[in-house]
Amino acid sequence: MSSFAAIAAVLSVGMITYASRAGLIVFLADRPLPTNITRVLRYVGPALVCGGVEFVCCQHLVGVCGEPVREGVWLSGWAGQGA
Repeated sequence: MSSFAAIAAVLSVGMITYASRAGLIVFLADRPLPTNITRVLRYVGPALVCGGVEFVCCQHLVGVCGEPVREGVWLSGWAGQGA
């Protein structure tokens, strides 16, 4: 794939994504959201901030076995491959 084709693909997908999100925002602009969706959306911001703080602050912690926590240890533990 040439660099021009790659750049064109990225730009076209980006513009399609932007248009679809903008269309959804314009479509929902005059409609009130249901209360359960509004209640759920209140927790998205704090959850993202907590995840970012945990990622930044907990990189140098000691693991369960006393070994330093290495990069990717959570993902490999989730995959069942162990640390």
